[in-house]
Amino acid sequence: MSEMQIRLLQTASGQLYREMLEATERLHGAFCERHGIEFVLHIGVKRGAADWQATFNRIDLLAEMVTEGYRGWVLYVDADALIRQPDFPIRDYLSRHADKALIAVPGTATAKWDINAGVMFVNLGHPHAPEIIQRWQESFYRIVTDQMLAETIQPWGALPDGKPFPDDQHLLQMVLLHHPHLLDTLYLESVHFMNYGGGTFIRQVIRDGNSDRVATLRTMVAAADADETPTVSLPAIADRFGTAKGTLKGRGERYASTYEPLFSPHRMQRFAMLEIGLSDGGPECAPDVRHDPMAVPSIAVWLEYFPNAIVHGVDVRDHGRFADPRFVFEMVDIADRAAVAALRDTLPPLQFVIDDGSHSEADQRIAFFAIFERIVSGGYYVIENTHRRPWPDDASPDTDSLTVAMFREFAERGTLRCAEETPDAVHAAARAIANIDLVQAIGTEPGRRSIKAVIIRKH
Repeated sequence: MSEMQIRLLQTASGQLYREMLEATERLHGAFCERHGIEFVLHIGVKRGAADWQATFNRIDLLAEMVTEGYRGWVLYVDADALIRQPDFPIRDYLSRHADKALIAVPGTATAKWDINAGVMFVNLGHPHAPEIIQRWQESFYRIVTDQMLAETIQPWGALPDGKPFPDDQHLLQMVLLHHPHLLDTLYLESVHFMNYGGGTFIRQVIRDGNSDRVATLRTMVAAADADETPTVSLPAIADRFGTAKGTLKGRGERYASTYEPLFSPHRMQRFAMLEIGLSDGGPECAPDVRHDPMAVPSIAVWLEYFPNAIVHGVDVRDHGRFADPRFVFEMVDIADRAAVAALRDTLPPLQFVIDDGSHSEADQRIAFFAIFERIVSGGYYVIENTHRRPWPDDASPDTDSLTVAMFREFAERGTLRCAEETPDAVHAAARAIANIDLVQAIGTEPGRRSIKAVIIRKH
């Protein structure tokens, strides 16, 4: 398989926006060199006359890439935005979203089509991505005439008939709105991750309300230059503590590599998280294995990787002797609904939950419907080992587990069903789900029993 192709695209015209690009060009060039990315920088106006009309450049530039036969990813970044994490595992992140044509963050409305296109990732290798770009360009040339461009010199000035000038972001939104099959290929990313003022990976300073955006960008670049924090690798930490989430132990799931693109933007933040299932093996699958109450390797991983986080752990066996001021342990049997409900009521708001417990389908659903409400907006709930079910769940070895089937139906049809839960509980969970990723196990063909984990992001 050939290596993934990636381009970083930026474009602008006029002194102000050129100064913004000049402020970030060195850091963005270094990011591209580090990750093997082609840096495409276009200065000038592709269609029109006034400098502000360079906002439409990306439409024609993306269309030209489609025409030339380029089928890799394009990371489009506005001139007033900065990539803040030079070591972000961008290739792993894009690989996880290879089934999507477009990645963007929500705009101001609740509708999925209302995206903010200031920072967005376009997968031109996806069958529908060229169609998105083609329809976007067609609407641009049909709705925005040459005469309109020539007569509107001031940025977004009103047209002679008093109507507002059409903007390129709205044109893209209308493509998604009127073509549902294209909207289905959109992945809505968290606003805390990119595009807005607090974006941990890519920050767009226009969202700060700061009038001197060039000065803000220069300050951010200077701060990045002064940051000498060494690169931290979640898989390496997992391997060092001997957990099966790494690359050296287990049966090839390599969860740490899956998690790093999700977790790295939050690494230095203060938050609480929960892991269900701490023992290396448990009574449900190996009752005669000697229990070591001090052996909680995955907790050690989280405590090191998230130095400011409070890590909660739950297990049916006692691990209370493992002492750390940032570790909170509760001994709970997840199969006990009343005990799980009581646990939920004691938990703080959670950024992440990882269910690595019994892997029983029933236990997974009990935990999810009880605890998902504790996830903060933009947080993740992960269910591991959905492809390896303990007896007696494994009566149908060639089918999806009931847990995977439940979430697959929601991802594909928008319907969440669970006979063991009340309709109110199921409805509340469905309304809170923003995205579901079904993560395929390495070395398996797509299809039944190939999904190693379900990752659910909350609205």
